[in-house]
Amino acid sequence: MDVYEAIKGRSTIYKFKPTEVPKEKLERILEAGTWAPNRFLTEPWRFWVFTGEGRSLLSRILVEIEKDGMENPDSEENRKRIAKRAQQPFNAPAAIIVGCEVSEKDRVNPIEEVAAVNACVQNMLLAAHAEGLAGFWGTGNYVYHPLFKEFLGLKEKDRVIGVIYIGYPARSKTERSRTHFSKFTKWIDEDKNTTLGLINI
Repeated sequence: MDVYEAIKGRSTIYKFKPTEVPKEKLERILEAGTWAPNRFLTEPWRFWVFTGEGRSLLSRILVEIEKDGMENPDSEENRKRIAKRAQQPFNAPAAIIVGCEVSEKDRVNPIEEVAAVNACVQNMLLAAHAEGLAGFWGTGNYVYHPLFKEFLGLKEKDRVIGVIYIGYPARSKTERSRTHFSKFTKWIDEDKNTTLGLINI
């Protein structure tokens, strides 16, 4: 698949067929993630892959996080919220948690580590598209909850970047549009006294 075709053809899908995703495809997706650029070659990405009944474990921690802070988890409204969260891992055949383990080296900037893992996620989503699969990058308050980090054994300085839900799409991918890059771009092709931001140089 042409790289430009993959970039423009990939789209976020929320509904999947129950068909199991072959392990070989998931392995290729994971490997694609590890080819993302990362300064000092720290390779900060970490993966946890939940499939089959393994998704029950993910479901239980999501329920614990959802309940945290609720004054009355047994209210009708909260029971619905909890049930929806409990079902979340089962909405796709595979769920991959992507974390960032920040290097202990002093010269490493944690922001750059997170940026590297963000690039890793993009690689994974493009690889899933190339494999005939679909996915979405799940984030939200539950991803950043301390219990989630504890569940994964991550340290205080580490980060959870999100959960990638992957499967065969249950509907056709929709056409997408983007604002043309020219709206966000300045071309500088001459050495002139120019104000790029607020500073004249």
